[in-house]
Amino acid sequence: MVLLYMKDDRVAEILFTSLKNDDVEIRRGAATILGCCPNLKAAVPLIAALRDSDTLVRQAAARSLGTVRDIGAVEPLIAALSDPDGNVRREAADALRMITAKNLGPDPAKWQKWKE
Repeated sequence: MVLLYMKDDRVAEILFTSLKNDDVEIRRGAATILGCCPNLKAAVPLIAALRDSDTLVRQAAARSLGTVRDIGAVEPLIAALSDPDGNVRREAADALRMITAKNLGPDPAKWQKWKE
């Protein structure tokens, strides 16, 4: 956890690279850590992690995107509301609420309508 306190772009790059690691635990850990030290540069790799094959990685990515609060994550999080896993959908809805200050729940249609 010492990585959280280092203000070095190299640390962020290591975490971004770790989101592509073959080991699911490393990917999940990287997604979680990126949410503990919000960095707008983290949004793009976390958005990509919303499509990870592992449910826990997708959950961590959605949760961390809520912490990062990048408006560019809204559309991918709306898409994540259709994830087959209910926990991913819940985390995506929570992240959308954190980013937008709106509480429209887990219905993607409501979010799409709001976005228009």
